[in-house]
Amino acid sequence: MSARGDSSPGAAAERYYGAPQEPAEEGTDLRGVLAFFRRRRNLILGVTLIGTVAAGYWGFSRKPVYTAQALVKIEPKEAKIIDIQAVAAGLSADAATVETQIRLIQSRSMLDQLVERLDLVDRNAPLPRSEPESPMVAWLAGTVGAWLPQDWLFATGLAQEQPEVEPELAYEVAKEQRIDELLDNLKVKQEGRSLVLSINYTAPSPAEAARIANGLADLYIAAQVQEKAGITQRATEWLEIRVAELQEQVVAGEAEVEQYRAKHGLYEAKGGLTLQGQQIMNLTQMLVQARAERSEKESRLRYIRDLQNRRESLNTLSEVMNSPYMTRLWEQERELQKAEAELLSTFGEKHPRVQLLKAEQAKVAEKIRAEVQRIVDNTANEIKVLQARERSIEQDIARLMHETDKAGQAEIKLRELERQVAVNRALYEQFLQRLKETREQQQLAAADAKVVARAKPPEAPSSRPPLFWVLAGFFVSSLAGTGLAWAVERLDNTIRSGKEIERLFGLPCYALVPYVSPSITKKHGGLAGYLVAKPLSIYAETIRQIFTALRLSDVDRPPRVIQVTSSVPAEGKTTLAISLATALAQAGHKVVLIDLDIRHPSVGRELGTRALGRLVEYMAGDAAAEELIYPVPELGIEVISVDRQSANPGALIASQRMKELLASLRERYDYVVVDSTPVLGVTDSKLTAELVDAVLFVVRWEKTTKDVAEDALKQLVEHRVPVAGCVVTQVDVKKHARYGYGGVDHYYSKYHKYYVN
Repeated sequence: MSARGDSSPGAAAERYYGAPQEPAEEGTDLRGVLAFFRRRRNLILGVTLIGTVAAGYWGFSRKPVYTAQALVKIEPKEAKIIDIQAVAAGLSADAATVETQIRLIQSRSMLDQLVERLDLVDRNAPLPRSEPESPMVAWLAGTVGAWLPQDWLFATGLAQEQPEVEPELAYEVAKEQRIDELLDNLKVKQEGRSLVLSINYTAPSPAEAARIANGLADLYIAAQVQEKAGITQRATEWLEIRVAELQEQVVAGEAEVEQYRAKHGLYEAKGGLTLQGQQIMNLTQMLVQARAERSEKESRLRYIRDLQNRRESLNTLSEVMNSPYMTRLWEQERELQKAEAELLSTFGEKHPRVQLLKAEQAKVAEKIRAEVQRIVDNTANEIKVLQARERSIEQDIARLMHETDKAGQAEIKLRELERQVAVNRALYEQFLQRLKETREQQQLAAADAKVVARAKPPEAPSSRPPLFWVLAGFFVSSLAGTGLAWAVERLDNTIRSGKEIERLFGLPCYALVPYVSPSITKKHGGLAGYLVAKPLSIYAETIRQIFTALRLSDVDRPPRVIQVTSSVPAEGKTTLAISLATALAQAGHKVVLIDLDIRHPSVGRELGTRALGRLVEYMAGDAAAEELIYPVPELGIEVISVDRQSANPGALIASQRMKELLASLRERYDYVVVDSTPVLGVTDSKLTAELVDAVLFVVRWEKTTKDVAEDALKQLVEHRVPVAGCVVTQVDVKKHARYGYGGVDHYYSKYHKYYVN
């Protein structure tokens, strides 16, 4: 059916029939939820009961266990006695470090040391048996293991084969198993965001739990101290070797530098210069001084020449005035002038003595002029000496520069050697200092953590009390039961109520035909006999309700030829057709029931008169009309049945003779009830629908699926079959009412006193 691809049931109904549909409720359908729990309460309660009992048994059968807790604080900042850098640095306070310490405490190597330290494994004890990894598997093994063969236990994993272990390896295997047990019962975690780690161990004995928790905490602290001491010791040994190597390298390098310096004459003066460099620097200074002095002398000489050219006295020159000889000459000149003045006061200028004084004065004056000229000439000579000195210094500088150029290449190698020596010397000093610090730290090794609270044997068990497992089992199993019930509900695709038919297919549901126990119907020869014997039963009233609904479906032209069909066999269409015909007959109508399910005739079998069926023979012209119809007095109806199959049922139903037969039956009887083949698989029912006034579609409660009914209705719609309505058969009314589907439950809640079943 193409509507199967539509997600909404309303789409399918709108496509097939225009009957009024029940609008979908918005929001949560509380009544639907309650009805769901009513329908599936047995499944939910069953799962809940089983889960609660299993959890309770599990809780009461478990032995109590005790958890002891030891607290260890990580101390990231180390209290230093001496201000030196540690070889084994302290722990940091970041999350990665804390997580690393947690993993370290739980490591197999740490637990291996714990087993050895606390002597947790007896070296002479036999190898313990392997236990299942899961507690639930262990519980099942202990519960049902004694009742199952050993091979089954191995196959299901409830037991494990004991491996053959050599005696010398038994202790190692036992220790590994003990470590696995410690890992299963050990839990190390960080307390909040602090640097405190809690070491929790769970054991059947409180003392054992506290002993192992404290032992692991002490082992962790001792391992840190041992690790630091080992690191420091290894560092000291390595530093001693390295310092000796560097010392040898420094001594050898310094000796090589001195040898190279002596070989190439590269001696250093003060300031880090070579001798040539120091000499060049000194000569340069001397050259500068000589040039400055020469320049000064030349300037002085030019000044003196200028005075001479202007015939000015040179007595005021500093060179002249500072000359002791000139001082004496000037003193003689003054004395002569004084003596002349005394003689002139007595004698005249022509006096011999006066003339003698003047001659002496002239000599002194000549000496003065000669001395001044000598001083001037001496300045010129000094300039020449300075010029010669400059040339000599320049020659010396040039010579030293030439020698320096030769030593330049040697100095490059010398500087390389000196750099190597400097590097080795720096490394040597650094390593020597580090060696001294490390030796001091050997006496100061301490752990970066400490035990802040030792574990005490717990007084109360840490395992859950049995009541917890009962409540947890109840809660979990109730959720599981509800989930399983919901899954069953979602997977259940069968039709259970008339509302589903109206909502899915837009077809009116005329009635829900109740299921009647075979033990009851057997007493009355079938459901039709039960209907006659119990006219006030709910079953009889339901059949009358179907007829009433058919008549009211078209008030102006009530259907007289009624076809009863279904989607697949075994849905109760034949029984319904017989019961409907019987109910019409009981209402005073003349009714004939015709069996057009020629492929698998059922009317004669149900009524026990199969041998009287002559329909196929009549259609073939081998039987007269008087042989076709036979009465069933106990039901008040007449029947046309089939005693043998036809080679071509479809052609027989679509024949003109069949149309004439139904036309004659329409004239002779008030109602003609036709039991036809199912819709799916054969076309007979669709051919029959062309001969009737209305088609009654039958589905079986809790058996017919929605997809099957949808496929059948699709074929009927495609052949323009006038389906009047639908009937749900074999309904367990009590179960239906208890499940809360609605409709028939009112028969047992409000109107049960109106029926006599």
